Amino acid sequence: MKHLLFIITFQLFTFNLYAQSSETGVLYQFKSSAGLVWKTFGQDKVQPKYEGEVSNGAPDGFGVLSYPFSYGKSVVGEWKIGKEWYTEHYNKEGTLLGKYVKGEWILKWGVLFHHSKKDGIEGWYEDGDEKKDRKYVGDITNGKPNGRELRLHLKEKIMKVNGRMVKRRVKENSFKLMVQSMRGNG
Repeated sequence: MKHLLFIITFQLFTFNLYAQSSETGVLYQFKSSAGLVWKTFGQDKVQPKYEGEVSNGAPDGFGVLSYPFSYGKSVVGEWKIGKEWYTEHYNKEGTLLGKYVKGEWILKWGVLFHHSKKDGIEGWYEDGDEKKDRKYVGDITNGKPNGRELRLHLKEKIMKVNGRMVKRRVKENSFKLMVQSMRGNG
């Protein structure tokens, strides 16, 4: 009986050690010649700041990455060995911009450009030339414009909103309000 009590006590003690093995901490993200690196020091107003579970000096588990820059983006979710695994990216208004699912990026709202890549395949891409490519701002599904759309044809200075051509110029603030009202946020 004494042995059984000792074994149960030992198992409970070792279970608590394993359950508490993940630590929480604060890390700052820096750009280096080797890519992005994590450090335990930094400045809140300069570097992106991660708060959450940490292992071996890198995000590993659940946490939040906050960007100090003017757009106020935040990343919330699960990390694996310093890489985003299941995370969601939000702007300061709370709009879901995109997410990582099993480490793969999926854009949900943002900017796409329509052009041909070097291999000749024409389509919508996250990178492009503001001056010569068609530009799309809005909801995105499977890497393509989705539903409520706002397309900017920069050469002609013509806007296409929900399939209708709009020929007037719009100031930057009006443009933001139009996008918010199209998304049902304003």
